[in-house]
Amino acid sequence: MKKRKWLLLRSIMPYLLLSVFIGFLCNMSVVGLMAASAYLVTSAALHTPLYALALAITGVRACGISRAVFRYAERYISHNAAFAAWRELRFEVYKSVMRALPFSEQTIHSGDVFMTVIEALDELRDAVLRLFLPPLGGFLLTAALFVFLFPYDRTAAGVFAVSFFIITIMVPFIFHPRRKKLLSALQTELYEFIDGASDMAAFGYAGRRAELAQSKIEETAAAEKRSFRSTAAAEMTAQLIAAAAIVFILGIFIESQSAMTGVEAAVLLLVVMAAFEVILPLAGLGGQWQKAADAFARLDLLLQARENKLPSSHLDSPPKENLLTVQELSFSHPGEKLLYKKLDFSLGKGEKTALIGSSGSGKSTIVNLLVRLLAYNSGAVFWKERIYNDIAEEEIREKIRTALQEQYIFDTTIRENFKILYPEINDEEIYAVLQSAGLGDFIEQLPERLDTDIGRDGRYLSGGQRRRLIIALALARKSPLLILDEPTAGLDALSAGEIVETIMKVSAEKNVFVITHDLSRIEKFDRVLILDDGRIAEAGKPADLIKANGLFAEMMCCRNII
Repeated sequence: MKKRKWLLLRSIMPYLLLSVFIGFLCNMSVVGLMAASAYLVTSAALHTPLYALALAITGVRACGISRAVFRYAERYISHNAAFAAWRELRFEVYKSVMRALPFSEQTIHSGDVFMTVIEALDELRDAVLRLFLPPLGGFLLTAALFVFLFPYDRTAAGVFAVSFFIITIMVPFIFHPRRKKLLSALQTELYEFIDGASDMAAFGYAGRRAELAQSKIEETAAAEKRSFRSTAAAEMTAQLIAAAAIVFILGIFIESQSAMTGVEAAVLLLVVMAAFEVILPLAGLGGQWQKAADAFARLDLLLQARENKLPSSHLDSPPKENLLTVQELSFSHPGEKLLYKKLDFSLGKGEKTALIGSSGSGKSTIVNLLVRLLAYNSGAVFWKERIYNDIAEEEIREKIRTALQEQYIFDTTIRENFKILYPEINDEEIYAVLQSAGLGDFIEQLPERLDTDIGRDGRYLSGGQRRRLIIALALARKSPLLILDEPTAGLDALSAGEIVETIMKVSAEKNVFVITHDLSRIEKFDRVLILDDGRIAEAGKPADLIKANGLFAEMMCCRNII
């Protein structure tokens, strides 16, 4: 996966290489400035004629100007390239998140998704600037100075090169902070604490949860202190290595007085010192590497698209009167036991079908399978006489509209909630579906009507109004099949009855598939499917199932007792 992410840099690689080269020129300007200054000062101390120093004076000015120009150019190009890479990576991650939905809670937490997208991408953007470019520039500088020092003294050149590799490779490896992934856990904890503060306060759990959050804060703070100590140790070690190298090279120059002049020795020594000023910050690469590695690890789950390829099937085509047919379908989440074992059912054209079953039986997962958010393990699903394998995912989702139990409502106006899903919809169409869903009178009474802000996840609406809005969103585009997941969950009996009546009214010309626990209006459906132990245990008209005195009849008896 890491190879795949680095491939995103291919389009900007020429700009990165140009940035490295300009950074090298900037570093050479810094070294040249010190060399020209050393030559100028030492030569002036020897009472060298002014005309002989004219070139050195010009060199100081030229290096000073070029350093500023090259530094600006390097920052401009490198930052543009880094942001371009960040933009491409962000786009790739967003696409991968869409392909991987819905996430299993055992795989990744919703808070982790939010923090990953926001922070991991920022860290990888910074990695381009701090982990990729500086070492390359430092290597080019070291290679150039090695070539420059080698004719004067091979040992000095070797000491300088070895010092570079120790500071940039060994020191970061030894002292890089081996942090646990605590920051992401802390952020997720705080995200949940803030999001569920009102519920925790109502149940008296806020104090206990605050203690847990505080313990994670302290644990993270301790880890950050250890990270700071590792970074400080790396920097101190690098300083000592650089100082030792400079002293050693100075000793070499003193021993080589007959081979070089005092001016040459001063120039070479200050060149080495200037080069170490550029190299020393590279001792902190361990921390940058750790951040990039952690960001890669957090993004791996998002960049690994869920396997959504359907298995081949040789099952016979279903009868023509069926709109949708499920045959011998089996499914399990990765690493979990089978949820369905040869599941079979069909939805007839023009029928209103209800699917009922116990909690945790996998009723809502069926919706994800039917709209191709998940791929089943074996079996087949047919739309009329076409097998799902031959139909594009987008086409399936155009044929099936869903109103999910936990469908998210955006923190914006009523109009914008429709515009987000259907950019070309107009106000007349919005009013029409709102009226069909039973919200027309309510909208007319609002001062701002469609411009009314309904809050995050529709918190400014009542439970019934929110469900009606979700139904209206599903009805905003014509489709042969409407699937509603628990449309009456959490509502009082009167509101639940009104919702069912609304469903029956607006879906007179549609196929409707309702997943529900609510048996109070079950007799209004044409067919009822009973899901039990991964299979359809009973199927038929409500009246016929009651007469059969089976599982459905037992459920109805329990409803009447309640």
